[in-house]
Amino acid sequence: MGDGGRVQVVEFNHDVYRLPTLNAMFGSHFHARGKVKKAVELALMKLFRTKLVRVVGYPVDFHFLWRNRTRRVDPDNQASAGQKLILDALQKADVMENDGTYHVGRLYHDFEFGVKNSSLVVEMRESVYNEDRLRRVSKGDGADMVLRKRGLNGRKKGKGKKASAVQPVMQLELWDNE
Repeated sequence: MGDGGRVQVVEFNHDVYRLPTLNAMFGSHFHARGKVKKAVELALMKLFRTKLVRVVGYPVDFHFLWRNRTRRVDPDNQASAGQKLILDALQKADVMENDGTYHVGRLYHDFEFGVKNSSLVVEMRESVYNEDRLRRVSKGDGADMVLRKRGLNGRKKGKGKKASAVQPVMQLELWDNE
């Protein structure tokens, strides 16, 4: 991943935290799926609250390293559901404000097979980092976030001939009230 701000890393056994695969999530009744999602999120929230600090530089790039004993599970099947549950748990644990497009940057997945103990390493790289600003933000004095129009992206609004207005790109910007 590219240069950026602060990097946080957490590693855990994905079998212990029972991260389900995408097929397991879709193959179950929606009530059962909801119970599984809630149980996994609660366990991950406890882990994230003890191992990670609140993110202040957005967007955040993620690198997931999936270490598996065998090749039984398809990589896309494992990563899709696991990524969703992890991002939701980060938001609910108040490590991240949101898991939407302004807060999550790039998502990278790598896979290793044949390891003794299965695990997942999640690396989070913040885009903006300033030590002095971090101290002020952590105390809650004077930092705000705004969405700011940043040029044009070339897409037209609406449909038809009359809809020729171009939509601006929205950018999340951190700034200090001083």
